[in-house]
Amino acid sequence: MRDNPRKQRHDSGPVPPLRALKLRPEAEREWAYGLRDKVTAEEARGEIREKLGISLGTDKAYSMFCQWMWRQTELKEQEAGLEDFESWYAARNPGASREKIREMGIQFFMAQSMKENDPKTFFDMSNLSLAENEGELKVRKEERQREEYKLKREKFEFDAAKACLVKLPELKAIARNQTLDENAKINAVRQKLFGVLPA
Repeated sequence: MRDNPRKQRHDSGPVPPLRALKLRPEAEREWAYGLRDKVTAEEARGEIREKLGISLGTDKAYSMFCQWMWRQTELKEQEAGLEDFESWYAARNPGASREKIREMGIQFFMAQSMKENDPKTFFDMSNLSLAENEGELKVRKEERQREEYKLKREKFEFDAAKACLVKLPELKAIARNQTLDENAKINAVRQKLFGVLPA
């Protein structure tokens, strides 16, 4: 028996039927989308309910699904066109980085969409560029933070080693002190090297 998508749960509760349909495997989404050319919206909803166990409450919900599917198809075509351009550009610019090739592809389609008075494609490409730039900035920020942490750690290790060398006779005396247990020796060393003990 097929699971009922309405009973699938996320953190926020049951999955709404329209979203449940969008989350189905591609072949099932394509089948549901293809019904628009064969039957009425009401009949399509009935077939979707029977085959997939998803009850779209209104014809409008099915219409919204079809609009969404049309948009996904359009985005796939844009992505395919972008990949074709990137292959063409890479063949003619073998030294170009992957980021540069991608950037040139997006710029090409933005320019083409302006020339063809196609604001939708222009904004799609603008949003794609923005999303990729934000992702790249996030990666760079994380790399910079890792590098800063590495440098701080190396500096700390160097300073600690230098302090140990300067205080070596005193540290040896602490290590030989039989009246101190292990924790007391560690705290005495920390105080000697760093001046104060943490709270």
